[in-house]
Amino acid sequence: MSFYTLWNIAAAFGLGVLFWNLRMQYRDREHLKEIQRLNEEHLRSISKLRDDHLNSLNKAMEDIKSIMSKK
Repeated sequence: MSFYTLWNIAAAFGLGVLFWNLRMQYRDREHLKEIQRLNEEHLRSISKLRDDHLNSLNKAMEDIKSIMSKK
């Protein structure tokens, strides 16, 4: 086997490793985008639950004040 053939095999292997790494980076980037989207969705959901809970507590306080002022 000549040096040229070995050189071509090594170059092909190197390109294969390079493209494999690029593919993995792209896949990881896509996974991170999906995780970020899910986190944002989750934070919006938590924020809505918090706001609903605070509104409910405020309504309960108003009801208690109303009842107390009638006595």
